[in-house]
Amino acid sequence: MTRVQKLLVIMLLTALCAGAAYLIRQLEWEKVTRRTGMSGEALVNPYHAGTELMRGLGYPAARIKDIAQLNELPADASLLLANPERFGDAALRERLLGWVRRGGHLVLPLHTQMRDSAWLDALGVEIHGQLDTDKPTLAIEIEGKVLHADLGGAAVFRFTQQESWLATLDGWLVADDSTPNRGEDVTGEDDPADETFHFVTEQPEDSEFDTPTDTVAVYGRLPHGNGFITVGSIDLFTNGQIKLADHATLFARLMSLPDGVHPVYVILAPEYPSLLAWLMDHASHALLALLILLLACAWHFAPRFGPLRADPARARPGLREHLSACGAFMLRSRSHEALIAPLREEVEYMLTHLHNRYPDVDSIPALAEKISNIPQSEVHDALQPAPRNHSDFLRRCHTLAVLRLHCIRLSRATSVSGLPL
Repeated sequence: MTRVQKLLVIMLLTALCAGAAYLIRQLEWEKVTRRTGMSGEALVNPYHAGTELMRGLGYPAARIKDIAQLNELPADASLLLANPERFGDAALRERLLGWVRRGGHLVLPLHTQMRDSAWLDALGVEIHGQLDTDKPTLAIEIEGKVLHADLGGAAVFRFTQQESWLATLDGWLVADDSTPNRGEDVTGEDDPADETFHFVTEQPEDSEFDTPTDTVAVYGRLPHGNGFITVGSIDLFTNGQIKLADHATLFARLMSLPDGVHPVYVILAPEYPSLLAWLMDHASHALLALLILLLACAWHFAPRFGPLRADPARARPGLREHLSACGAFMLRSRSHEALIAPLREEVEYMLTHLHNRYPDVDSIPALAEKISNIPQSEVHDALQPAPRNHSDFLRRCHTLAVLRLHCIRLSRATSVSGLPL
């Protein structure tokens, strides 16, 4: 590079540095907060924000990922059973209720699809329908505190036993066919078995009553042994809804007990350890044996480099194999007569020669019966051509083979002088 070229490069770099310094002075840095999608735990746990809320309030809070952890729940803990229909096993349900009776606190979500749930039968909860309202929030009172929440679509219910507290609303129970309830008991025998209702807080147009005719609960707490069960809708406590209205305060009250700070847990569905994790914990010796077996198989089948072995000489098939293959082919093609004819001719020839030694025997079949005790009918049938089917062919072959064996034995018998015949 010449001196002039070096000078031009230096001047260009100087100009670039000066431009960059000017731009830096003219630009202002401003931080902008942009909301992004959920990530991490929030993607799989819709109540992750509520769990973090309880942790921020000083409660030990976590999500249970292994169903085996239910056996180690503290007696004074609170547990949110996010999907009770996934815990339909009677033994598991009774185990959870036993934990509540020992002092636990179970939070059980309610929705209208749970009308026939065994959970409701065990707790004495009657779901009457869902709440329909155009208002963004409704006021409910829980333990003396008024809270506002978006309760649209929440299940409304009544307890059949004494409760600790109820968050109630006054309104009208309306049948799905828009017929007002008119204050009757919706569980009476006069209602159709398949009739369902919804609850409204505004007076229906065709209602004859200006004042509310029904009082239903949207949240409630029920004593169960030494513990408590809290029921109600929890859809408003998901990650995207808990920040609205008084949802966070309501969630904290539902998940806690007034007698102090206790651990809080959330379980979404029965989750079991993976097969590999279970085997590592309970069958580590079996995994070790499997690993050794795999290594031995790999050692057995792995190629080993060395001198090439000569190819073994090809075995030439003998006459016996050839005849066996020909016979099998003819048998498959049902050529029974071609197969049995040589044997029949040989037996007839041998019986004819033996007949000279038994002049008192009238016929060949009689001679065959005399030397083999085979009935003449079978001998006569075996000496006839053209077997009828495969079974007849086998039966005739057996008869002819026995006759051939007896003829051979008699032909080898010695004469009176002791010499072979």
